[in-house]
Amino acid sequence: MEKVMYPIWKPDSQSANAFRDLLISELADKVLALGAIGFRVSVHDDFAASASSIQLQNTKPHPNGMLSLWLDSANDFYRAPIDQSIAAVTARFHGYLVSESEPMPNTQYPPTKTGERTYGMNQIVMLQIPDRMDHEQWLDIWRNSHTFVGIGTQSTFAYRQNRVIRAVTYAAPQYDAFIEENFPEESMFSDKHYYDDQADKAEKWDPLIDRYYPEAKTIRAKNPDAPRWQTNALIMQESVKRFIDIGQQPWHAMKIDCMPYSEYLIK
Repeated sequence: MEKVMYPIWKPDSQSANAFRDLLISELADKVLALGAIGFRVSVHDDFAASASSIQLQNTKPHPNGMLSLWLDSANDFYRAPIDQSIAAVTARFHGYLVSESEPMPNTQYPPTKTGERTYGMNQIVMLQIPDRMDHEQWLDIWRNSHTFVGIGTQSTFAYRQNRVIRAVTYAAPQYDAFIEENFPEESMFSDKHYYDDQADKAEKWDPLIDRYYPEAKTIRAKNPDAPRWQTNALIMQESVKRFIDIGQQPWHAMKIDCMPYSEYLIK
């Protein structure tokens, strides 16, 4: 089984909610009938638009959604009918074969029925490897160190990492990874709630953060009186700078997109 992810853009004339409804009904029925084993829709509808202040933008315009499909084979011949179905309801799209890792499955707020909107916000992050790093160095920091920081400092209740294997559609721009993170609704409007302010994760994740990113202990020691959420924000920001260019230096081009979406797990 293979996973393919599709950044998608809606027609200009279509509203965000109408686009969402089309994806989770008509398109979902088509791709499942064509043999998709699983289908997840992440879409920037009116609900997600209320969290637009947390966006980081490299790609212009941002995709209006991200589709995740699981197929027996992502080879062109078997995938072509699905690509045609996606093309029929979007203004444009790209496709990428990915290798998925799910270090934090959604066990806290799983959907209770097919097609139901997942609680909270689904943040999609698109990454490009900085020019200053080689692939293996970048991958090691992201997967074997920052994973614990990303989960432990934030209020996420689900976390999926998708390493891009190759583009499967013509002229697709270069992306090296996609991250899918699920946050509670409160995080959409407050940094305090975006980061793990209540220490719900401290017992499990703080030791792992300290082990795989020892600089976190130094950051805590330098800020002994800061609220937990502020310390977590500092730890997260410093860790990110190791392997993502977010404009921290004038010569560092932005290499990240962060987008708030609503998530619908169809199958």
